[in-house]
Amino acid sequence: NGNTVKIKNNGSFSADLNLNPGLNEIVVEAVDSAGNKTSKSANIYRKVTMVLKAGQNKFTVNGVEESLDAPPIIKNGRTLVPIRAIVEALGGTVIWEDSNKKITILLKDEKIELWIGKNIAVTNGIVKLIDYLNPDIVPEIINGRAMLPIRFIAANLGFNVQWDNATKTITINN
Repeated sequence: NGNTVKIKNNGSFSADLNLNPGLNEIVVEAVDSAGNKTSKSANIYRKVTMVLKAGQNKFTVNGVEESLDAPPIIKNGRTLVPIRAIVEALGGTVIWEDSNKKITILLKDEKIELWIGKNIAVTNGIVKLIDYLNPDIVPEIINGRAMLPIRFIAANLGFNVQWDNATKTITINN
């Protein structure tokens, strides 16, 4: 990220990194006092497991509890979630455009555009139905929160989704 790291007297150094889910390329560049440069790169994979439960205002990411401002709900056989906290916990960004009720989700190279009340989305420039089996599934505003179908979002961001009907639990991982 361009930050300078201090070298200790024994020649070692350390730095904290904010890794995105999935593959991350880390490049370390060293410059000596004469201006000579060398670099080394490494790939680091960050595994993510997220667990949510319908009706609960909390979820976990790799075992760490996070809170939601609204609980996931089940509607028409699909789970709708307040997407901002979930996407941000994965390292992504959510943009809300009030004028046209549009939600844009960005994570690494993935971009998903959805509209409240519309059953289509644009993922990386490709128009898709949100749910081929149930065209009534659309993003909605419920109690002042944009609620989106989690399976469509997670799958289009490159995550796997498992549903446990007995416990009403969603597990998302990469």
